[in-house]
Amino acid sequence: MAGLILIVQILSLLLSTPMETNEMQAFEDPTQVSNSIYYIVMILTFTLFVLIAIKKNMKWVISLLIYLAILSTLYYVFTMYFSHF
Repeated sequence: MAGLILIVQILSLLLSTPMETNEMQAFEDPTQVSNSIYYIVMILTFTLFVLIAIKKNMKWVISLLIYLAILSTLYYVFTMYFSHF
């Protein structure tokens, strides 16, 4: 498990420089306090949505969310690499 965490951290460090050169960032002004509030509200909303899906035994919704998270991660990584072509 520690090896997996180490690999993820090394890969994120390797990807940070190309993402900065492609100007891929979450917010235009990262120093604004409202960004933190936005993230907290989004995390709480997403958590509420997942808890409702668990309570109603909607396993397909949870699987769909996991797949969408994987696809969005792959999209951002591959967009960065293939934008040079």
